[in-house]
Amino acid sequence: MVMAERLTVGPQGPASDAPAQDGEPVAAFMPPAGVHDEQPLHPDVQRLVSMVENNEELALPVTVEMALSHIEDGNPKAALELLDGVVGEMTTADRLPAIRRETGHALFAFKNRFEAALHFHLTGRDYISVAFPEALFGAFCVYGWLLVEAGRHDDAARSLETAIMLNPCSCEPVFERAEIHKARGDLDGFLSLTMKAFEVAYSAVDLGRCLRNHGYYEIECGNYDLAAASLWRSLAFDPASGLAWNELAYIRERTGQPLVEPSPDAIKTTLTTNNIPIGASAAVIAVASTLARDSMANGKYEDALLATSILSDLSRG
Repeated sequence: MVMAERLTVGPQGPASDAPAQDGEPVAAFMPPAGVHDEQPLHPDVQRLVSMVENNEELALPVTVEMALSHIEDGNPKAALELLDGVVGEMTTADRLPAIRRETGHALFAFKNRFEAALHFHLTGRDYISVAFPEALFGAFCVYGWLLVEAGRHDDAARSLETAIMLNPCSCEPVFERAEIHKARGDLDGFLSLTMKAFEVAYSAVDLGRCLRNHGYYEIECGNYDLAAASLWRSLAFDPASGLAWNELAYIRERTGQPLVEPSPDAIKTTLTTNNIPIGASAAVIAVASTLARDSMANGKYEDALLATSILSDLSRG
């Protein structure tokens, strides 16, 4: 019925309706640093770290770049074959939960300080962290996307669930995992993961996709007015998306009604009345606001710039 959403691999731009507000000191959002640095790594963890840091020809970052190049050249089969031989051999998907139980290590591949702060704020966990290079997270995302495209949904789910464990504050693998539920006709599973993505979405593009996903769900349930409200709202965050317009055109076709955009206030009222977010979560806004303020005060200008760019991006909606 509708064009499938596609995973965007790589750095995402930073995305709310709520105004920035002061929060707790940023230290309250961050786990203690350096407490467990001397603990030896679990053998499976060390193996993965070695693969990522290896500078040989098929080191993981190089392999992922080669796979992305194949995808850009219109040859996803070659990309999948390449990653099957590398990512497909990793034991992480089955071993991550066991490693956490055995060692207490929480294995994360956050892209930036904001994601780490957001995770700590949401969970309150004093985790023993092993920081993986982002290439590992990216490898599982790309591999999962390719497996979805190839119809290997069980394998894709394992890869994407590993990516989610490595970075629970990224929407990328959550969106693609939701696509598996969509392909299987599991609308409840699709909606559940969409709502999970709403909790951590910190870019306007990701918020736009959350709202489009909700719009798709409501279309499938026959709730066209609510679906349209989500789709119109998604365009406030991601106006370049042709997918939202395709969905709105489908609603017009199904209902026989003209396509008329309601006022922004009417759209927001429809969504909030049905408990659908209209912007970034309170946690995202609080962490970004506090990180911006405290980083600037402490001379950590790179973190301050990251946080303020997130808030600026979110304000477009």
